[in-house]
Amino acid sequence: MSPANASRFPVCFCRCILRFSNTVRLLVEIFVIGALIYLGWEKPFKEWVDQMRGTSTVKQTAVAPQGIVAPPTSTPALIPVVRATPTPSGAWMWDPNHRGALDRPTPSPTGRP
Repeated sequence: MSPANASRFPVCFCRCILRFSNTVRLLVEIFVIGALIYLGWEKPFKEWVDQMRGTSTVKQTAVAPQGIVAPPTSTPALIPVVRATPTPSGAWMWDPNHRGALDRPTPSPTGRP
């Protein structure tokens, strides 16, 4: 390799790398955003940070002394709630009497609004 060609090789190599750098940067940014969404989906980032610091955001309840026992409380009786049977899924959409907020107002019989 001649000295003239040797000095041209790094310039050509850098141009090839720079041509793909925007594409690689975009892919890395998409990967980082996806990783942040994945990590923050189930547990908020505040809990991740507190876990790393060794603290907890969950409020701890005070433990009652062993000698004192709370009196038993009665549980309220469950009352069954009677509800109307739900309509089949989506049946309300095809009801001709159903009026939505975006429907045209029905014309009045007198011709006035």
